[in-house]
Amino acid sequence: MNILDENISKNQRQLLESWRISIKQIGVNTDRGGMKDNEIIPFLQKLCCPTFFTRDDGFLNRSYVTLVIV
Repeated sequence: MNILDENISKNQRQLLESWRISIKQIGVNTDRGGMKDNEIIPFLQKLCCPTFFTRDDGFLNRSYVTLVIV
């Protein structure tokens, strides 16, 4: 599942949808808007195989990163 952060523009979201790429965007059609970075991680962990896209340079914090090898 592809999850877009709130900071991804409406135009970019619509472009992905026009290419028939399945996406959900935080604050648009998933969960609530205004989520803090530390709230996004538990939200993503509840989903099956999420891929998260953000433009937030400060989002990556090594304490958030978990490597899963299947």
